[in-house]
Amino acid sequence: MSRGSGGFGICRDQDARCRFLSLVSEFPERFGAGIHALLLMDTQYHLLMRCRCADLSQTLRWQQTIDSVHFNWAYPRRGLV
Repeated sequence: MSRGSGGFGICRDQDARCRFLSLVSEFPERFGAGIHALLLMDTQYHLLMRCRCADLSQTLRWQQTIDSVHFNWAYPRRGLV
């Protein structure tokens, strides 16, 4: 589970949702992680996954870093999503 900083949304529009889902869809091929369930809400997400070969923290760090960079670029701000 992860939440937006300060109660702000992590997916403010359809483009952000599509980008988030695109990043998560790369987990199996890029990290060898299987996605069992995903709940994506405006302010948070819940993810149930199995990491056979991958390090869970490395997988989520990659996703959250990429997502934060895109979010900060799209909505001029600094810091974490």
